[in-house]
Parts: sequence; structure tokens; C-alpha cells
Amino acid sequence: MTSWRNRPWLWVIFLSGVVCGTVVAQMSGWLAAAPSFAPPAMADTRLTDYESAIIRAVKTAGPSVVSVRTVESSQDYWGDVTQRPGLGSGVIISADGYILTNNHVISGADNITVGLSNGRELPARSLGGDPRLDLAVIKVDATGLPAAVTGDSDNLEVGQLAIAIGNPLGFERSVTTGIISAKKRALRGTVSQLRNLIQVDATINPGNSGGPLVDSSGRVIGINTALVTGGAQGGGGLGFAIPINTARVILKQLQQYGRVIRPPWLGIPGFSELHEEALQLGYPSGLVVPGVYRDSPAHRAGIRRGDIITRVDGRKVDTEELFNQILLAKNAGDKMDLEITRPATGERLKMTVTLVETPQ
Repeated sequence: MTSWRNRPWLWVIFLSGVVCGTVVAQMSGWLAAAPSFAPPAMADTRLTDYESAIIRAVKTAGPSVVSVRTVESSQDYWGDVTQRPGLGSGVIISADGYILTNNHVISGADNITVGLSNGRELPARSLGGDPRLDLAVIKVDATGLPAAVTGDSDNLEVGQLAIAIGNPLGFERSVTTGIISAKKRALRGTVSQLRNLIQVDATINPGNSGGPLVDSSGRVIGINTALVTGGAQGGGGLGFAIPINTARVILKQLQQYGRVIRPPWLGIPGFSELHEEALQLGYPSGLVVPGVYRDSPAHRAGIRRGDIITRVDGRKVDTEELFNQILLAKNAGDKMDLEITRPATGERLKMTVTLVETPQ
């Protein structure tokens, strides 16, 4: 029989087993009470309908978007030539190389280069533009190009998806999304008098100009043209695009005449609208002529500074917006019937003016 007294190492083995058993039992209790750590479930990688719509639209319209790089050369008093580069965007409107962009993108350019979505670069030439609409058409000598599908900007709804594609700040074919915030907005610049604009909250930065604004189907509904910022206090900004239906006027002229016809011109540099006080004094409702350009249609017809235009083609006019709607619906060579009151003499006159193309 084994003697525990003569073999102390047996006590060590016995005690070690007791301790280990106790520890194992306690750990089993802890593990049973502890929460289980199951592997995480796989994340849902399916796209939302909103994301899928954007992706489809970009894939549809993206190949037709081009970069437009320009160089404008100028010579100083000493004969030194300096070159100023410019960057904008454009959209291919026909497979044989016609491209729509902003007039301010290519105005004054001596050299125009177009970058296609496949990386190919081609020289381009200007076919003309309309500074008041800020639209222009350029042409590259190529065929089989991916032309954009155009939509109907007259049927747009405030709140619908709007996607801007272009080259903001040199980052080619960038995509920003938002909604149509408003329609029929107006902006007045130093050269252009942009009307009937689409306002969007999609980000539009320098370089986006001339690129397309597309709907959820990838159809071009506008041409991105301007960003109005909040100034030093504001931050952010509002984006504006020219409706594609307005651009169709330019395209129609190109098809009919082979060039862009500048809009009709009367020769009056804007108007002043009569205030309520003037109306109370007996002045007729209408538009005050602030001045007349020499040798213009208005000048030749006998219109003078201070005259009040009360009717155009039989329609009563009391806002400059309405007058310009009537004017821009006409072409150079068309006639415009005016009814005028001359406060200086009290005369009421009727005049017929023949419009001409806006001088360059």
C-alpha cells in the first residue's frame, strides 16, 4: 500500500488536480453566462432604387460628355503675347461631331480642344454662339460619336432628380446630384440676360459650364451655366442650367442657316418700369426708354429717350420680362408694332420697327 507520508510528491499531484478541477468548473460557469460572439451577418450590398437610377443615367449620358479646353492669346503694348487657358464642358448632340456648350466657354478663344470620354482629343472650331442665351455650338471632324438623348424641359417638375455631369475644377466627368429647386429663374450678367433658367441644388462649379444636366433616364434637360454663391457671408451656392428646349433654338438655326443667328435687336439698352407714384400722376402704364443706340432700329424709327412704350404688337406691356418674351419670339427681319406715349409733348404715336440681328 502506498505510503502518502513517504511520498510527498503524491500530495502535490493530488492538490494540483483539485485546483485544476475547481478552475475548470468555474470557467465553465463563466462561459455559460457570457454572451455569445457570433460572426457578423453579411452587409446588404444591394443598391437602392435611387442609386440604381443615378448609375443608369450616368452610364447613358456619360459617354456624350466632353471636356472643352481653350486658349486665348493677347498681345500687350510692347508686342509680348500672353496665353490664357480656359476649361469647360460640352455635350455631343450629333454623331457627326456637333457639340453644345456655353458661349462664355469658347468666347474669344483662338484654340479649342475637345476631350472625348475615351481619352481621345480632337481640335474643334466654333460655329457661333448667342451671348444673351450663353449657348454656342462647336464642331469636331469625327463620326460615330456617342450623341446624347435629349428630353423635354417644358415638362420638368420641381423636386425631380437632377444630375450634373462635367469637369468642375479640372476633375473630368464628375457627377453631382440634387433636385430641381425651381423653374423660370432669371439672371442678369454683364453680357447675358439669362431667363427661364432651371435652378438646381446639384453642385455646379467652374468647369461644369456647358456640361449637361440630365434626368433620371439620362436625357439631357439642360446645359449647366452658372453658380450663384452667397458671397463672403453665405457659403455654398445655387446652380442654374439653360433648358434644353431653349438650346433647340440654336440647333434649329444651325440646321437652317449653317450658323448660329444672333437674336433680334431693337436698340434699346433695357427699360425702366414706372413706379406707382408715376402712375398716380397720370403716366400711362408701360416701359420707359432710358436711351437709344445710334443707327439702331429704334433710332431710325424715331424712338427717343423718355418715351413710354405701352403696347407691343397690340399687347399691353408693363414689365421688361414680357417685352423680351415678345422680342425673343421674333427673328431678325421681322417687324414689331409699337404704341408709344411721349410725355414731353403728350403725343401718342404708333411705330413699326424692323428688327435686325444683334451686333457682334
